[in-house]
Order: sequence, then structure tokens, then C-alpha cells
Amino acid sequence: MRLRQPGSVDHAIQTLTTVMHQLYDCRVGNTVEVLEKWLRWWENADAQLRSLFTDSDTLTSLYQTRLEIARNGGDPRFAQRETNVWIARFEQMIASLQALKVFIARPGQIVVPDTSTFIEGEYFAQFDWHSLEGITRGQPVRLIIPILVIEELDAKKTDRNSRVSGRARSVLRRLWELHGSDPAQPAGIPGKAATVEVFLDDAGHIRRPVNDDEIVERAVAIREITGRNVLLASGDYKMLYRAAAAGVGAAHMPRPADVERNHDE
Repeated sequence: MRLRQPGSVDHAIQTLTTVMHQLYDCRVGNTVEVLEKWLRWWENADAQLRSLFTDSDTLTSLYQTRLEIARNGGDPRFAQRETNVWIARFEQMIASLQALKVFIARPGQIVVPDTSTFIEGEYFAQFDWHSLEGITRGQPVRLIIPILVIEELDAKKTDRNSRVSGRARSVLRRLWELHGSDPAQPAGIPGKAATVEVFLDDAGHIRRPVNDDEIVERAVAIREITGRNVLLASGDYKMLYRAAAAGVGAAHMPRPADVERNHDE
């Protein structure tokens, strides 16, 4: 679910709850009454859902249900069955939005690091994240890592470049030590005013075919969900350009100034 108005989770929950309760009445009545109720309900619900969400999957599915009910002549039994299906679906959507409220409420200036940040930049657990351009001191930094970045790091464990493979193994091991038991929950980085958490894909999420585009899209999604400024950190300028083009803040991750120590020890 992609909110049309960033940070409008409370309004979305309230609206979905109202739409769901209005649907209850569509299960009662004779054939003509059920059909008329459903058509009126759908027209109102469609408009309200369009005002809430940018993705069209739910709207398309609801429209197909509306056509099926009309095709069945408003058969009360068929309408009741479909009504129950949609009530359950709305309950799931509301539960998902309730979970997002917890995600949104977490404090910290949001930074989305890409894979190059962990491989090419200063070691993440030792880096002063407040030194990034666009980060102000006095507030904690909240690192939100797209799950795709974890997957890319995992793939780099067997890279032919021993420095790259060693860094990937070290980063993954340290991340697991910090929050392996519950990666979606923020874990503090010792000695730093920063937390780290993993942003998992929703069950229905369809990834972009290009990984760089997908990581930027995840940063955009986090901005839309939270309604806050999001900074994408990268060691690659091409990613910074992609982020800027998508309206996301971008900061270059500095590389170590001296010979990098082996963090895999």
C-alpha cells in the first residue's frame, strides 16, 4: 500500500474503518436492494480509496468484484460471500497500517544506505553518521537498510576481490550480532547515536528489474510512509544522481582515508 499523502496513516486507518463498516449493510436485503446497496457503496469506496492510495491493485480488484456482483444480478448469497471477503481484506489492510504507525513513530533522522556504503565506505559501526552532509547533530540517526542490500552483501561474500568479500562477511556478521533475532526492530550501534534496522519487502511487493532503481524506490517508499525527509547514502555518484532525481536527499559516503583494517578479525 502506497499512501498518496505521506505520513497520513491515521487518516487512512480511519477511512478504511468507515468504508468497511459501511460494507456490512450490503449483506442485508433482497436481490434488488443488495445490488443497489453494493453499487452505491462501491462508488463511494472507490473514490475514497483513490484519495488514499497510489497503487491500483486494490482498486482494480474491487472493481472486478463490483462487476461480478452486477453480473450475478445482485444474488444476495454471492454478494454476501464477496462482502465477507472484502471485510477480511480491509481488516488486513488496517492491521498493516497499524503496524506502520509503530514504524513511523520511531525517532531518528532516516538514512537509507546502499550496498556501496557498506563495502566502500568507512566501516558502518565505527563511522560518525552525523558527519554526513544533511544530518544535524543532536538527534539520533536511524539507518534503515532495504532487504535487497542485505542480499547484495550476501552475494559479495564470494567476490573474487578478497577485500570486498571480507568486508561483506564482516558487515553481515556485525549486523547479525546487533539485531539478528529481530532485524526489523531498531538496534543501537554501540558508542554511536544511531540505530540500524532492516526494511523488509511486503508480500505483494514487486521489485524493479534494476537493483539500483529498487533501492532508490525503497527510499522513496520510506519517505512516503513516514512523511519525513530521507537521505540515501552511497559511495557511488550514480546512485546519488538517481536519488536526487527521485526527490530523495543524497549524501556521499566517504572512503577510508588510510589503509583499511581487516574488520573480519
